[in-house]
Amino acid sequence: MHKKTGRILVLLIVLAAFMTPSLESREKKVLLGSRFVDFKVDHDEIVVGKYMGAFRQLRFHVLKNDVEIFDLILVYANGERDKVPVKLVFNEQERSRTIDLEGRRRRLQRIVFNYRSIGPLVEGKAEVKVFGIR
Repeated sequence: MHKKTGRILVLLIVLAAFMTPSLESREKKVLLGSRFVDFKVDHDEIVVGKYMGAFRQLRFHVLKNDVEIFDLILVYANGERDKVPVKLVFNEQERSRTIDLEGRRRRLQRIVFNYRSIGPLVEGKAEVKVFGIR
């Protein structure tokens, strides 16, 4: 009788582990925008708007080539601005970074940043995607 109970308990634990969503899948991630990065220093902004809702973090994800992001300015819906001192370098080993927003959840109006490609010219332009995490 104890063997059967033990087997059922192990089966339930295994099923629970498979049914529990991972942290990544529980995150409410919204694509706020994307930009293609040239091989010179470039300045860009992603207009978010109030309609997108409030976020607690931003996640930058870079595809296709290496990129450096610096001089990040976050403009909130209430007009406040945060200059976030960053020097984010994205390469083959690290293509994604998360930045916490001050306060619990903030409504963004736009994200302003400077960036440049630092990878090989033959790999072409990189794409920078910015996600908001609720």
